[in-house]
Amino acid sequence: MGKVIPRWEWRTFGENFTKNPELKMVDVKKVRHGYLVDDSIVEFAEVQFNDVRLKTIAVEHVDPELVLKTVNKLEVEKFENTNYIKAMKRTFGMNY
Repeated sequence: MGKVIPRWEWRTFGENFTKNPELKMVDVKKVRHGYLVDDSIVEFAEVQFNDVRLKTIAVEHVDPELVLKTVNKLEVEKFENTNYIKAMKRTFGMNY
C-alpha cells in the first residue's frame, strides 16, 4: 500500500505565508464587464485587494495596431499599462 497523503488545509497554507516576509496573503475580489469595441475585447473591472479598490480596463486583440486604435478611441492612453500582479504588489508596497 502507498503512503496516505494528508488533506491540504488552507490554514496550513496561510501559516506558510506568515513564515516568509516576502509573501503576503491577499483577499482578492473582482467584478468584470466585457464588451466588444471595434472587434477588440474590452474588459472593465473593479478589483479589490483586501480593503483597497481599483478600477481597471483591458483591451485585447491579436492585432496590436487595432488595440492601439481602440485604446485611443476610448481615451485611456494616458493610463499606465500595468498587469494585475504588479498592481496588487504596488498596493501593498512590494517590489515587482
